[in-house]
Amino acid sequence: MTRGPGAVEQAGGRTSRWPAGVASVRIRVTGAAVVVVAASLLIGSVALVTLLRQGALRSVRTDAQVRAAEVAALALRGPLPRPLPAVVGDWPTLIQVVDERGLVSSASTSLLGRAPLLDIRAGNAQRGHFVTIALASGRSQWWVQAVPATLGGRAETVVVATSLVQPRRTVRQLTAMLGVGVPLLVMACAAAAWLIVGRALRPVERLRAHVGALALAGAAVAGRRVIEPETDDEIGRLARTLNLLLERVDDAAAGQRRFVADASHELRGPIANMRVALEVAQAHPDQADWMAVSTDLLAQDARMGRLVDNMLLLARGEGDPVRRHVEPVDFGSLVAEAVQQAVAGASPNGTDEAGRPRVTIRIAHQDKALMIDDRTHLLSIVSNIVDNAAQHARASVSVSLITAGGWTELAVTDDGPGVAATQRERIFDRFFRVDEHRSRDSGGAGLGLAIVARLVAERGGVVTVGDARPGAVFTVRLPLRPPPRPLRS
Repeated sequence: MTRGPGAVEQAGGRTSRWPAGVASVRIRVTGAAVVVVAASLLIGSVALVTLLRQGALRSVRTDAQVRAAEVAALALRGPLPRPLPAVVGDWPTLIQVVDERGLVSSASTSLLGRAPLLDIRAGNAQRGHFVTIALASGRSQWWVQAVPATLGGRAETVVVATSLVQPRRTVRQLTAMLGVGVPLLVMACAAAAWLIVGRALRPVERLRAHVGALALAGAAVAGRRVIEPETDDEIGRLARTLNLLLERVDDAAAGQRRFVADASHELRGPIANMRVALEVAQAHPDQADWMAVSTDLLAQDARMGRLVDNMLLLARGEGDPVRRHVEPVDFGSLVAEAVQQAVAGASPNGTDEAGRPRVTIRIAHQDKALMIDDRTHLLSIVSNIVDNAAQHARASVSVSLITAGGWTELAVTDDGPGVAATQRERIFDRFFRVDEHRSRDSGGAGLGLAIVARLVAERGGVVTVGDARPGAVFTVRLPLRPPPRPLRS
């Protein structure tokens, strides 16, 4: 499905409204870096210009105090001259001396004959003001401040005017430099961030492309992995995680293929037996024992039905735990029932369904165990364990049930060939048989123990197999009250 600009994508339950390409990590990181740097430089530039302006104003005020003191010192030597001598300093400065009547008694050459620059009778005259003064050179803004002074024994006011042309020119020059420098720095930061992030994400893009190629190739590249870098950083951990994921995917795919192949093989057996029985009876209808044929067909049909039911149970358990009908269950009576069913499976002539001598199944020890669980599932657990032991036992099977501390433990021991230590982890896999030929001849499909492992795991229990010398012992440990929800294995 083609997405246009501004398309809405659903990912992980969240809605993205970014246009195609805008949501790139590289673009977002670069944009974030540019925003942070631009904001920092802008704030710093404003602060610098403000500090420079305030510093110049403080310097002008201090200079006004110094000029007033110089006028006072000049008055100590005699009457003030008209005009006052020119002031030598960093900025152009003009001075007026105003008496108590508000008349100018002396002034700089440019201010002779002019009215006072400030009304000294106003209460706020000493705080200073920005005043525009027109001189022969033109109009400009000055900082004018009145400083009280005693001149010749009289209380007068020295009005000092300092030109703001040079400070403002300096501020404008700095502002212009920042106006050019800040964008250049932001652009340089954007370029650096783009290159750095691109280089940092390059291994991630290689991993993505590799995994994408593996996904498109499918089963043709089963077993291939991404190259893991030697560094123990985020990229290395990501590569190892992807390899672990690919391994799990390969295992799942291989397991699915084995499941389909084994299921097809197991279903082919009873179907072939039914076809052979029908073809033989059809070829010789006058000699066929139709009662025996129907009995054989029903037995094969029952075997195939059990196989299909077991496969459905396992397949449903893969993605969703099996539903339970929870009720009080006497687990001890249920174990006895499962043993009786196993004993009743033998034919009257002393052999079982496979034609082997019938084994003895006995309950060696049985504690009382009242469980809150699904009776059908518990019976399936016990029946599969006991039937598996009976199929592989030489002469006897022993069953014991012990209850203690909120748990019940079922142990089923046979005197058969046992289970090798290398096979104990795989014995609970689907369609796995310790003795492939003998198990298939006896009608076993290799699903009973897999069903036991699934049902036990969903109840928070554990099933293990050990060495009975001779034979094997299967131990199932279950809580008397399973978790309120089935556990996923």
